[in-house]
Amino acid sequence: MKARFDFYKASPDTMKHLFGCQKVYDASGLEPRLLHLVQQRASQINGCAFCMHMHAGDARKVGVPDEVLDTLAGWREAPWFSERERAALAWTERLTRLSEPWTTAASTTGSPPTSPRKSAPT
Repeated sequence: MKARFDFYKASPDTMKHLFGCQKVYDASGLEPRLLHLVQQRASQINGCAFCMHMHAGDARKVGVPDEVLDTLAGWREAPWFSERERAALAWTERLTRLSEPWTTAASTTGSPPTSPRKSAPT
């Protein structure tokens, strides 16, 4: 799959630092499955087909099953995500959607963001 934009050509310094971040993630001690699920979910939210394709391939290389990748967007409903993975995915969604409203209840239950209720006109 071809990227719609050549990031390497447009900003080589940015890409250098991005790969530097990846080295930090890899050295963090977090399990590879968790890191790949987080990267894939952020890519899904951002709607980047190139990134989704890349991260899904990377996840498969470390043994993440297809059924897990196939249901990642519905992680709240799928039984094969651990509590640790659910917490990481909820956090990923929150950070990736910073511009959307978020409630305290949603952040602790892993529920999707909700908009505050508008009061009825008086």
